Amino acid sequence: MPARLIAGAKEEQEAKMMKPWGITLALCILFVLVFSSQGLAYDMSVGGNITVLNITPFNDSSDSWGGYYGDLLVDNNPITGWLMLSDLSLALNTTERDFTIECSKVSGYLLISNESTLPVIGSLAAGNLANLDAITGTGSDSATNTFTTTSTFTIAGNTINNVPTVYPYVNSGSQSSVFRQGFLEDGNALIFVAEIDQDTIGYDGNRHDFQFMIPFEPGDEYYIFALFSCESYCGDGVCMGSEDCDSCPEDCGECPEEGEEEPQSPQVFILTPPTQLVLYPVEDIKMRIELEKDLVYLGEPIEGTVIIDYWGSQNIDTFVILELNGVAFLRVPITLEAPITHLEIPFKNTALSTGHINIQSSLEGFVEILGKTMAEAELMAVGPQATVCPLGDDSCQAVTRYEKCELLGIDCIIWIIILALITLFLFFLIAGKRHKKKHPKAGMMDWLWAAKYNIEKR
Repeated sequence: MPARLIAGAKEEQEAKMMKPWGITLALCILFVLVFSSQGLAYDMSVGGNITVLNITPFNDSSDSWGGYYGDLLVDNNPITGWLMLSDLSLALNTTERDFTIECSKVSGYLLISNESTLPVIGSLAAGNLANLDAITGTGSDSATNTFTTTSTFTIAGNTINNVPTVYPYVNSGSQSSVFRQGFLEDGNALIFVAEIDQDTIGYDGNRHDFQFMIPFEPGDEYYIFALFSCESYCGDGVCMGSEDCDSCPEDCGECPEEGEEEPQSPQVFILTPPTQLVLYPVEDIKMRIELEKDLVYLGEPIEGTVIIDYWGSQNIDTFVILELNGVAFLRVPITLEAPITHLEIPFKNTALSTGHINIQSSLEGFVEILGKTMAEAELMAVGPQATVCPLGDDSCQAVTRYEKCELLGIDCIIWIIILALITLFLFFLIAGKRHKKKHPKAGMMDWLWAAKYNIEKR
């Protein structure tokens, strides 16, 4: 077979193979663009320390102080923390580890600090009430008028004298025996120390492990460290409480031979990582509307979310009412649970006409709660005039509506033009390569004429 016929057959075969290549590439690009616009959904679970505290706020009828009570969750619960020895010179920051504690009796303190760093136990000193008065003011609820006595605290072997002290109410009455609370300082850190009194009647007549008060400034952050010892079970690997070499050699070691001095095991304390406490307004609620789009085309869905944050001491059942240009289209039952509730309520409707649109959310029957119980959002609807039926109106007969096509925020028409240009470019590129093989010295004009010839030939 002549060489030119072989070359021609080869070129024709290449052309057949390459002709659909440009179309295939364009379709692949379109496929990638469409599916990349869908995004990826994934779930990420992040672990953390297991707290030993169950804390609940209560209103002590004071504008200056916020009250909290709760329990230590130590019975058969895993605890992440550090071991501390009573002389403070040994194992002050030993390796963090998990414990399974079975405590028959817990004793110790909560250290409530306005700084997240661990208080230095040996540096704690009696607090200066003037520094607290700067927060609470000097009126009847001042720190000076609240911490009216002093006492001595011994914290992990460190004795602190003349500590300003207060005893919160128990069973709705004043007292001076349980839930003792002191005010300390560690440099610039303000630290409240609350004594743990396990399973003791509290302010409301119910049993709690602790009660404390802190200056109430919404937005302030405190960090709570639990420092305690307990009567634990033998075999947990920690020699603590009343355990010794006689009662628990598994934890405390074998007792010495007769005549040898028996070692004195130091008292062991467990110090937990901090639990963050953010002070929120009491009996307050905030509501806002977040829209998916600020501008919609007539007939397109108007989508968004009503976000509600509630802080309070009571559980409230109510309804969220949503209105579009003054016409209610959604009524959703919700429950606001004390002390904190965060709700996100999605909604969807359609633009009834062009121009300005107002969306309003409100809570049914709310008049006494503080904060913002109503929220508004405004947007514009554009496009040809049309009749669009509201949600739930079966009697409405809809006329044509304009559905806007977008991909990655760009009109589909633009994407069609881009894909057409890409296909045309690939076609000319293939035609140019074929012509180059036939005429290696051909210039740009020859290349264009060859492409034109190929088009006319087809």
